[in-house]
Amino acid sequence: MYLAVNMKYGTEVAKELTPLWICGPLLVALYIKIVQGLCLLYVYSFKQSGKVVKNLPIYYNYAISGKLKETIRARLLLPVANFRNLGYKGIWTCVQEWIVDKYLGYIESIWSHYCKLIRLGTDEDDVTERLMKSGGGGDGEITAASALSASGR
Repeated sequence: MYLAVNMKYGTEVAKELTPLWICGPLLVALYIKIVQGLCLLYVYSFKQSGKVVKNLPIYYNYAISGKLKETIRARLLLPVANFRNLGYKGIWTCVQEWIVDKYLGYIESIWSHYCKLIRLGTDEDDVTERLMKSGGGGDGEITAASALSASGR
């Protein structure tokens, strides 16, 4: 094709059409992939519709027996009603509890790194020996302050 255009119209026209000859097949391949994806989506939605229609009697019995209404009430309406009945003070305490929970989770996640930082550069046996001599942190509990004082920092 390139040779035919080059011979009939000249090299200038062939040079101008070169980007089209390179990008054209890529665009066609992209369009083909898009059409394939849409067809797969249609097939998937048709299969899901078939599953829903096949299970329709189960859904119908679930709704007729009142279980659907109970589920909606338990999962949606009661939490909303409980939240509305809390008032500002109750909401504030829930937010504070949530913040404290997130903070404790963060502290627990970095605690091992913090302990390694405290022990950095000291021999563990030496630190425990110093702690035993100094009395430790009470009931055999090693605290950060007692570990630092025992390690000589």
